[in-house]
Amino acid sequence: MAMVLTHYGYKDVTPATINADPDNFAAYSPDLLLATIGVDGVTVTRKATSVRGATTARKITVIDAMLAAGHPIIIGMNALGGTHFVVLTSGSKGNYLMQDPYVANGNNISFTSHYSLKEIYSVARVVISS
Repeated sequence: MAMVLTHYGYKDVTPATINADPDNFAAYSPDLLLATIGVDGVTVTRKATSVRGATTARKITVIDAMLAAGHPIIIGMNALGGTHFVVLTSGSKGNYLMQDPYVANGNNISFTSHYSLKEIYSVARVVISS
C-alpha cells in the first residue's frame, strides 16, 4: 500500500508508518493488514478482484482495464516460495512495468522478466478518501 500511496504524492508514507498503527491490522491475526486502513490523515481501501483460477487472458483483461483507468494496482501472486505483492504502474496486453520491493532496483522494471502472469491470484486497486 505504501508504494501506491507514494505514487499519489503521499511521500511520507512507508511500510513503517502503516505498521506503526495497530488499528491497521486484524485483531484476530495481527500480521494481516486490513483492506481499509488509516494513514497520513486519509482512509485507504484496497478493492480486490480475485483472478484465482482465471485464464491468463482473463487476468490480462482485468489488469488492462484497471491500468487504463489510471490506477496503479497491487498484484498478489504465488512466487518466491510463498505469496508476494508488487505494484503494476503501466502497460497493457501482458507487458507491464512494476515496482517490486524484493528485487534490487525494482522500480519500473518489467513484470514478466521476473514473474509469470500465471502466478497472479489477486488484482487490487487502491481508493483514497479523506
